[in-house]
Amino acid sequence: MTFKSTNRRKVSADYKPLEQRRLLAGNVTVFENVHLYIRGDAADNQFEVVADGDQLRINGLDGTTINGEESILVEGSIVTDSGVSFAGGLRAHLGPGHDDFAITDAQFEDMSLIYGGTGNDKVDVVDSRFLDRTVIQTFDGNDSISTTGSYFGDTFFAMTLDGQDSVSMTDSMLAGDSIVVTGNHSDSVRSDSNHYLGETNLVLTFGGDDTVQLNNPVVGEHQLGVFLGFGDDTVGGDLTEAKIESRIKIGGQGGVDQTHGMTMSDEVADDVTVTVEQNLVFDNGTGGIEGVEATSTSYFNSESDNFRVANDVTLDSTETISRISWSGNYSLGEAFEVDDFTIEIYEGIFFNDNPYSPEGDPVAVFNVGSEVNRVDTGIDLPPVEEEDLYAYSADINFTMEAGKTYWVSIFAANEEEVPGTGLGSNFNHFQWGFRTSYSVWGKPGFLGEEVDLSNTTAYTFGDFRSADPGWFNDFGSVRDAPQDFQLWS
Repeated sequence: MTFKSTNRRKVSADYKPLEQRRLLAGNVTVFENVHLYIRGDAADNQFEVVADGDQLRINGLDGTTINGEESILVEGSIVTDSGVSFAGGLRAHLGPGHDDFAITDAQFEDMSLIYGGTGNDKVDVVDSRFLDRTVIQTFDGNDSISTTGSYFGDTFFAMTLDGQDSVSMTDSMLAGDSIVVTGNHSDSVRSDSNHYLGETNLVLTFGGDDTVQLNNPVVGEHQLGVFLGFGDDTVGGDLTEAKIESRIKIGGQGGVDQTHGMTMSDEVADDVTVTVEQNLVFDNGTGGIEGVEATSTSYFNSESDNFRVANDVTLDSTETISRISWSGNYSLGEAFEVDDFTIEIYEGIFFNDNPYSPEGDPVAVFNVGSEVNRVDTGIDLPPVEEEDLYAYSADINFTMEAGKTYWVSIFAANEEEVPGTGLGSNFNHFQWGFRTSYSVWGKPGFLGEEVDLSNTTAYTFGDFRSADPGWFNDFGSVRDAPQDFQLWS
């Protein structure tokens, strides 16, 4: 079962932008009025609430002060059988800035609310107990929420909004309903050995290429649902020692979703449902996006096909392809502001029972334009480190018959003139990623047949390139270098 599968932006200018002003180590205001209220300021605050003997203490860290002091004691805290407790709830607002807030060995008996602000915020809950409803919510920025060895006696709600965020929960007891929600960027959720005992237990991701790791949960009499949002998402994990009284349901939505490295025993598998909207049916190579070593180019001019690359595909069973994904970069370094991609599928001919070349006109053409979900993977291709590797995916609809060989070609046109090519406008330097740099050279007619040099073509098994007259006399051909692309049903 398969469910698919991140963003640097380069700036080119004649000046350097001013650095954003950061206020380091501010002051956190604390007061008690039934509840424990904590307010951060606009600086980067680092502080913690921690049990200290028979009271709770709030410590400022890395220069942050608490009511102008290094630390203060929480007067309303008492010692109970389960530790140092506060009769009210925690009401914390971290405010603007990049803030770190930790809660350790503390207990709160009333509803608790923890809000982040703009900035990259971090909230850690360790060996603590929240007896009433608990809400942890972050806002703009790349934020993280984590719980370790903690207990939540009522509804637990964790939500992140804009930014590349993470939620990690380990060895925690969720006695009431639990809902973990991430926002519209590439986020991660990790659950390790947690107990899900509420009536509603949900992990929800939305836009972006998200990852969910689910390891050996304990699920009570109500279902645990993991539902991936719109994007190319991945869910994985180890369920071999999971204890499931009811069911785990995993589902995908828009985008290319896949399971990756998910293991489970036969007994557990009976209690796990995976709903997959798209299945991986063909991967031209191995190693994932990290296995891409270099690129080869489909040069395309709007008036003529100048130089093209394609790879062969043969499936064991008939499949209707609903999506294609691939990787590549741009030979001029910077990505084009707007892409204009086309995917063509050909049927081909054979030589000595090997795929030889595409033949004739394409049997399917998909002008997907800029609807390719372009994402900067963060990988730089050697030898020019400034050349970023991008991942793409697009919706198509084509049925490939079992046992028949097809050829897939991906190219892009660009509306801007590419300097230094001598080819005028509407010329594109998109380069299709491939998995190995081994290459050979071939010449027209290397198989012995007569070749019409007015329209010369050179092919190799598994990959082909072609050129119009006047482009080259000898043509470099890549062999055993599968272009990086995947087909999904």
